[in-house]
Amino acid sequence: MLLSPAFPSVQWLSTEQLAAALHLKPQSLRAAICRSGHYFGLQPCKMLNGRLLWPADSLDRLAADASPAAGSNLDCPDLATPGLHGTQKQKRQPRKTGVTH
Repeated sequence: MLLSPAFPSVQWLSTEQLAAALHLKPQSLRAAICRSGHYFGLQPCKMLNGRLLWPADSLDRLAADASPAAGSNLDCPDLATPGLHGTQKQKRQPRKTGVTH
């Protein structure tokens, strides 16, 4: 568990730590963030080096309510940039094959 210098009382989990607690692969969490910007309502903070920090109460939040829109997100530490909040991939357009019928 990491302590933030900007928020000494707030503890953070690395992606690997959270994935181990959830019995997931770390890439499963990263993929969910890439696809929808959250993992069942949890939004990590993205550090300047690209790593993700998750609030230490993430497991409690998941147990309480697993809906994607639920839960307030803690402010990211000063050294981290807000990561992927509200970003979503656009739907792909059907491929044009050039064949007309």
